Amino acid sequence: MDGDLPPGNESRVWILKLNSNGALHWQYLMPGLDLITNHFTAITEVSTGGYLVASQPASRGIRLSKLDIGGSALWSKEVIGLTEGVLYSMIPSGDGSFLLAGYGTSTFENKNGRIMKVNESGQMIWSKQFGVGGGMDQFYSIAQTDDGHFIAAGYSESNAEGATNHNLYAKDAWLLKVKTGY
Repeated sequence: MDGDLPPGNESRVWILKLNSNGALHWQYLMPGLDLITNHFTAITEVSTGGYLVASQPASRGIRLSKLDIGGSALWSKEVIGLTEGVLYSMIPSGDGSFLLAGYGTSTFENKNGRIMKVNESGQMIWSKQFGVGGGMDQFYSIAQTDDGHFIAAGYSESNAEGATNHNLYAKDAWLLKVKTGY
């Protein structure tokens, strides 16, 4: 495998599954998505087989797609209620649903850190934004803790009373623990 897409597909989102020796197991070119206006941002394995994939479409919202174990698309949908957002991390939550972390906004103003929970069909269970002030706040990673809750890591540029930083657009490390069943 040379790492080149088939001719005519040079700017498409390309998902590969390799075996333990690095040989190609399967590949999937996402239809209608190209790297110029769409960004593939995260993937996680589904316990029942297959993969949950996050991307940022041209609309600047968040798109979730589910691939089966062979890499074929089962469904694809945009997360409703966000005008802009990116998911950087996804994990199974242990109850068949998934925790998603990144940033999202329902307006084009404040870009706040966002943690969401979706079921295996991509339906929103809940969504919560975190952040204060006018700076960019976002999470890059999410993990489940030993006590069954979860923790998200990222940064904050907020400059509001109670924020960690009073220098607008200077980034502070941000670690947040959230109880399960939020």
